[in-house]
Amino acid sequence: MSISPIGEILQILSNNCSEFEAAVLYDSEGETIDYYSYLDPFTTRLLAAHHGILFSSLRRRLKWLDVGAIEMIELQSEAHESITLTVEDEYLLTIIIRRGGNTTQLHENLTSLTALLRNEIA
Repeated sequence: MSISPIGEILQILSNNCSEFEAAVLYDSEGETIDYYSYLDPFTTRLLAAHHGILFSSLRRRLKWLDVGAIEMIELQSEAHESITLTVEDEYLLTIIIRRGGNTTQLHENLTSLTALLRNEIA
């Protein structure tokens, strides 16, 4: 099966981050649009959906409290780190990396990557 244009964009991140494990683009309902991953496909999509639920919950609570809007969440476990951010209003991106991979360079790559994704989904 050939890789989609969105998959090619997500693959860029894996090429630029040695700690890369997975990247998933999905909608606000948790439905996977596309992904690029070294992890099991089911686990990859499940992780992204779970992070989407956390992101949406935080977004609703901050809106209810009227204290601002959330743009990104970063989570860390013993072995992995994740970053979830909004690509467009209804699209989210979650990346999973091995612990220690969350660097300034990664965040710069995410900025350019999300711009590419916005152009592709527009």
